[in-house]
Amino acid sequence: MSLARKLLEPDFAGRIGFKPYQLTNNSAEIRRLRERIAELVKSALRQDKEEVMEKYTYREDTTENRLMFIFDARPNEGIRTLLKGRGFKWSPTRNAWVRQWTDNALYAAQCVKASLDSLASMA
Repeated sequence: MSLARKLLEPDFAGRIGFKPYQLTNNSAEIRRLRERIAELVKSALRQDKEEVMEKYTYREDTTENRLMFIFDARPNEGIRTLLKGRGFKWSPTRNAWVRQWTDNALYAAQCVKASLDSLASMA
């Protein structure tokens, strides 16, 4: 029996059509999918970026979807605490401090870069 015919048949209580619970979340699901599509389009337009500074290299890698801080040597405890405080994790495979690329991560990376640059100017 086709779905259209089945929907037109009354259930045990005489109700016809979709059950209310089947339609309650449709607009939220549509909104969620539109936002996800916009997010995927935005991420597809990103470009790789690399900034080489005196003590570190900052990289935005689109293939790995990661933001990275790469240091020439092991950073001191203060810098490691700063990176951890902004959500960056040490990745031994990449030999870098990394975080997944999100808008919040970009803001955190800008804050870390500003702090590292001010520390470099003090030294």
